[in-house]
Amino acid sequence: MKWTNIYKEMSDVYVKEFKIRETEGIETARGIHEYVKSKFKGIKRILDIPCGTGRISIPLAKLGYEVMGIDFSEHFVEEARKSVRELQIDNANFLVGDMLETNKVISDFNPQLILNWWTSIDYHGKMNDIRFLKHLRNISDSGSILMLETWNRENIITAPIPRFWNDLGNILVLVKQNIDPFSKFVIAQHIYYERKGKGLEFIGEFRSKIMLYDVSELKQILTQSGWIVDETFNQIVNREKFNPNLDRVVFVCHSD
Repeated sequence: MKWTNIYKEMSDVYVKEFKIRETEGIETARGIHEYVKSKFKGIKRILDIPCGTGRISIPLAKLGYEVMGIDFSEHFVEEARKSVRELQIDNANFLVGDMLETNKVISDFNPQLILNWWTSIDYHGKMNDIRFLKHLRNISDSGSILMLETWNRENIITAPIPRFWNDLGNILVLVKQNIDPFSKFVIAQHIYYERKGKGLEFIGEFRSKIMLYDVSELKQILTQSGWIVDETFNQIVNREKFNPNLDRVVFVCHSD
């Protein structure tokens, strides 16, 4: 199964992977909020693209921001809409859309802060990533903020984990990764099993191919796309100085 088809063919299972990370999403939203409060004034409108099931954007809406989330998965967007209905949140709007295509509704929303979180740019190739980041710059006013979070290639290739399990309650996911230090790509196989008594029943799998950028290349791509890089962290919660020995990287940029 292609990784893009999982959103339709195994959407219920994949949503559980987002749900299991809801606490992490709340912590991330709090970290973003604290950082924004300490650094910027007047940030009210946040674009989360792609937004998944709203695990970060919904907590941000609860903190008082006007939020727009965009994702190409209809299933994820419906989950996000269901959550805001249940929580009676009226300052969050979720739309189905391809993040690589121009979307007039983004320009009309006029975001002051744009989030691209959890390794969302590295699936489409360098030229498409540049096109996407340029698009975000073009629909942003001067002084708008971009926060991008993805894998840190230096750590991934020096401390590879070729095989691990994700526990989603009654679902277990075996992840096998082929990490070549001489290549920019990680090829991963995700195999899903459902617990049946004392055993496991296979329910599906998909493969993904993700490009890994090192931090210098990613900074170059952001600069080439019209963004000015301000700060780099490993994670937004503690915002400690970037350490190449950790597996994530957060870039904070602004438009001139």
